[in-house]
Amino acid sequence: MNPLKAVVLLWLISPLAAAGLGLKVTPQVVEMGTFYRGAKIQIEYLGEPGAKPVVVIKGSEVSEIFNVKGRAGPIWVNTGKVSISGVPSLYLSMSPQAVSEFLQPEAIEKYMLDLTALKKQIKIEPREMDGDILRTEYLKLKSSENSYRFISDAVKTGEAGQDGVPYVIDLEWPRNAPPGDYEVVVYEFRNGSIAKELHAPLKADRVGFPATMASLAKNRPEIYGVLCVILAVLAGFGMDSLVAALRRKGKSRPEPAEAISGH
Repeated sequence: MNPLKAVVLLWLISPLAAAGLGLKVTPQVVEMGTFYRGAKIQIEYLGEPGAKPVVVIKGSEVSEIFNVKGRAGPIWVNTGKVSISGVPSLYLSMSPQAVSEFLQPEAIEKYMLDLTALKKQIKIEPREMDGDILRTEYLKLKSSENSYRFISDAVKTGEAGQDGVPYVIDLEWPRNAPPGDYEVVVYEFRNGSIAKELHAPLKADRVGFPATMASLAKNRPEIYGVLCVILAVLAGFGMDSLVAALRRKGKSRPEPAEAISGH
């Protein structure tokens, strides 16, 4: 074989082999169906002895619009709108221990491994509204939604073998994570420096009835509107029927013995 072709083939195969043998995500697709209430994700990684892995799941960068409130006398009113961007829709970071115990601040900031590093990536428009308070409140909101999480004891270590050290992460996928493409990244650190980096895809996708409704909302909004009205009417009838049934059941109950005897 031509030496150049051999080098190219090896270059193409090596990353695939590393991703296939070193990093496994189960399931690779989170199916968001009618009765979706979140999902369980398992990440398995085979690392080098003595290394420290940090596993990150991140979504694509988003831009969100928020109302800004200010006090006008005794009440709070909307004083304008602000756009926040520069950070991912979802960011989950998992490590065997606190990253500050084995990484310098420069490495933590470079790979965005804590809230302080994420905070520096936030972009706010208009510029005159940029400030520490807005950035802090945005991170609080994302943390309360479990969209941003930094878990320092999530990576479980197995017994080292000939092929390396097995690491396992069992994760509750956030229920409110939007459908879309996500990326699982393993950063393997040795002596405070990056030694290996592996990537794997993860997708959250609507299926069944939610997928049909989302498609109609995007492509046939007039039909989507009619269906929403019909579903609302049916839900109303269903509640009325339930209340009526409960009332009939209550009336059919026998009176207490004391009331019957007249005592």
